[in-house]
Amino acid sequence: MKKNNGVSIITLVTTIVVLIILAGITIYYGALENVEQTTDALAYDELINVSEAVSDRSLMNRLNSSLYVYVGTPITDTEPVEINGISYGSGWYMLESSMASELNLESVKKDYIVNYDTGEVVSLKPIYYENEEYYSSIDIKEAIGIGDTTVSADSYDQGKGVNKPLLVTGMVPVKLQDGNWVVTSATDPEWYDYSAEKSSWANVMLLDELVIQGYTNEQIREATLSELEGLTVTNSGSMYVWIPRYSSNAAGDIVFSNLLKDYNDAGFAVSSAFSVNGKQITGLWISKYDVEFWP
Repeated sequence: MKKNNGVSIITLVTTIVVLIILAGITIYYGALENVEQTTDALAYDELINVSEAVSDRSLMNRLNSSLYVYVGTPITDTEPVEINGISYGSGWYMLESSMASELNLESVKKDYIVNYDTGEVVSLKPIYYENEEYYSSIDIKEAIGIGDTTVSADSYDQGKGVNKPLLVTGMVPVKLQDGNWVVTSATDPEWYDYSAEKSSWANVMLLDELVIQGYTNEQIREATLSELEGLTVTNSGSMYVWIPRYSSNAAGDIVFSNLLKDYNDAGFAVSSAFSVNGKQITGLWISKYDVEFWP
């Protein structure tokens, strides 16, 4: 009789078990790698969100320092915080994750130190991007390739020839209509027109004492701008007007800039008001009823 060679049941089962184990290991490490990559992405995304919130609060503080206070515990030169070999002292604030909600941030997991004057944010623990360690928001933005949004191409209003108003959380755009202030939106073509013929400048109100038709101040703080659009202001908040970047001469003539591109011929020059901490800006907000200028 001819003998047939085959695979025994025990061998077959053993092979299947080994394959299952190997597949499980592969899936585990593949999933672990995906989790690590996702965690890294969430980490630097959180850092950027905190950076934007700090910049927003810095601007709002300049507009109304009593209402929009700096969030965090001040750091001093006598008790500095050292991160990655760099010592941070006066001018910096310790922003713990539990404080993030005060900056309208949610689900912040890490602790940071922040500088409201420069807008810089530094993580206490390293954040990884493409296997490199980063701590500073400035460094990681450069690595990722995020530019300065205040001078991005869509910050210039091509049709109206001026730099667009820079809005942050807490600002409510308004326009004068039939003798009343009415809530509008940044896309409303009637919100501003800086031409010599119309000279209608962009105005905003803050939330400090603002009351709008059908909404109390507390309800306004919870409402979206689209819900308020078209309604009449019944009690004004602090008001500010946007001054787009421009050049002027001794005669008082002005030429509006295209982002940071200024007209400097024939005796025209840019005001130093458009330079803050050595950084050139596309415009500034000025109190509508005071004489103080704010970036």
